[in-house]
Amino acid sequence: MEAIEFLKETQRMCSSYKECTDCPLKELASFAGYKACRIYMLNECEKAISAVEAWSKEHPIITNARKFEEVFGQKPQSINGIIYCPPFKPGAINCDHVDCMKCLEWWDKQYEEPENA
Repeated sequence: MEAIEFLKETQRMCSSYKECTDCPLKELASFAGYKACRIYMLNECEKAISAVEAWSKEHPIITNARKFEEVFGQKPQSINGIIYCPPFKPGAINCDHVDCMKCLEWWDKQYEEPENA
């Protein structure tokens, strides 16, 4: 795991646990006698990296493409391996006015639950 990816995944892991309750990194730090997981990460780098990697594999990022497949039971429509337009909200502009690269980026973005769900 690269350093930037490790830091991003550590942040994602930390933000997924309210007040560190049940956080595997916090549990490892406590078991090893550290009061803070940040200190544990500095002193037990390899173990911390392994813990974050394991958590990351167990909790993959749900992208818009993955959520689409989960809901509809199939991958988004693609031609030549390129994923096309996301579903539009009623009244939204059509594809003639949208940069295709933004659509491609949208499929890879982390899925966010709609507020009114």
